Amino acid sequence: MTLLTRDGQAFFHEELARRGSPENPVSEAEVQRTFRENADSLLSADEADRIIAAVSEFERLPDASDLLAILGVDRRARDRKEAA
Repeated sequence: MTLLTRDGQAFFHEELARRGSPENPVSEAEVQRTFRENADSLLSADEADRIIAAVSEFERLPDASDLLAILGVDRRARDRKEAA
């Protein structure tokens, strides 16, 4: 990226590693914020919290049943019931 100022100065910056790569990692807080922003219209805050907690502990979970139970909910059917 090159930025040219009105007085003719040029500032250049090149990012060779894509964001999220091992060379340019994102923080866990950034990943969680992005997840919440993307899931906001589909999940309640409690569901998002439960998914984040399960994923954070995924390698230590005895099985994935709790996570799959949250993810496996048919939200369209639930929303239709709530609207009726």
